[in-house]
Order: sequence, then C-alpha cells, then structure tokens
Amino acid sequence: MADRWATFDCYGTLIDWNAGIRLELARVFGEGRADELLARYHELEPELEADGSRSYAEVMTEAMRRLGAPTGEEEGLAGSLPAWEPIPELLQACSPPLGALLRGDGSRPRGARARRGEPLPRRRAGPRARAQLGLDQPARRAARPRADA
Repeated sequence: MADRWATFDCYGTLIDWNAGIRLELARVFGEGRADELLARYHELEPELEADGSRSYAEVMTEAMRRLGAPTGEEEGLAGSLPAWEPIPELLQACSPPLGALLRGDGSRPRGARARRGEPLPRRRAGPRARAQLGLDQPARRAARPRADA
C-alpha cells in the first residue's frame, strides 16, 4: 500500500503563528501592547501582500515599521521565525515523524525544527517535490491563499 500524505499550511497549522508573532511584538513593544499590535499586524499583513511584490520577510519588516518599531528592530519579526514553537497539542497527537514541504519566497527559515529532536526533511517545492516524494495526489489540501505561495 502506498503512503498517504496530507498537506496543509505549516505556519499556523504546525507552527503557532500567532504565538510567535505575539512573542516578538511583546519583546519589541512590551507585553501591554502585544495583543493590540497583533490584531493590527493581522490587518496590515494582507494589505502588504496584496500586490505580490514583497517577499514575506519584507512584509514582516514593513509591518513592523508601520507598527512603529524602533530603529534596528524592524527586521526582528522576520528574524524570529526559526524560534517559533509548534502548536503543543500537535506534537502530542502526531506519532509519526512530521516533515514539511514548503513553498514560498525563500524567506522562511530553513532551520525550523519540529521540536521533536529530529530535523525536518530538506526543503523542497512544487512539482519537483511531489515527484521526489512519490506523491500523486495529496489526500487533502487546506491552506489560505498567500501572495508568496
């Protein structure tokens, strides 16, 4: 029997996107403003992605500028991605090793780990990845459309 695969968005599904962003916002702006700025970040992100001209690192950096990050802190959010943690319940629920098939602009961390003590498989993209992994059709695909996907 062939392996069955399910594909889904890594950040926000495997990795706790909101917690990662909020943690960096709290570091830069203080705990008291983190929730307010997280809500504002989620308004800014789609605006900055709309024309498709920015890499995701550029989107995050510009969002930090617009949120009023101090000089020298604008790139902190993009730089914090490798430290973002997986959703705790996910690691408890998944017994087989997890891997990531990432598409995007290359700004996402190559060194992300599933925090299970195992490195994620090497980064691959699109049709080449499906061929190399022997995937005919994903079992299910669920991800929000993104300008960098």
